[in-house]
Amino acid sequence: STESVEHIVMTKIWLEKLPEIFDQLGKRDRFILGHFYGIYGYQKMIKAELALRLELTIDGVYKARDTALKHLRKLYRESDLYIWRRAYQITKTAAAHTAAVSLLISVTEWNQIHR
Repeated sequence: STESVEHIVMTKIWLEKLPEIFDQLGKRDRFILGHFYGIYGYQKMIKAELALRLELTIDGVYKARDTALKHLRKLYRESDLYIWRRAYQITKTAAAHTAAVSLLISVTEWNQIHR
């Protein structure tokens, strides 16, 4: 299936804005997420290596990752990207509702004509 123009634009905006949000994280959070996932120029590390570098247990690495993700989500919710994504979702929902109402009206009209 072909992607809608709106979806392509949203993906482009997402790819441009997410690194800006990532860069707003503290140094430790960037280090943890960057090396945990191997993103934004950070080499992916195995969890044992991350634990050694951060002086944590493996479980501590996962907890630190969860905390860093929580910080990233907070920054995301405060960003323009969040507003863009919500607007996109709202317009998609509105378009789907409009299409459903149009179909319902068409079926009702058809039924009235063919009684």
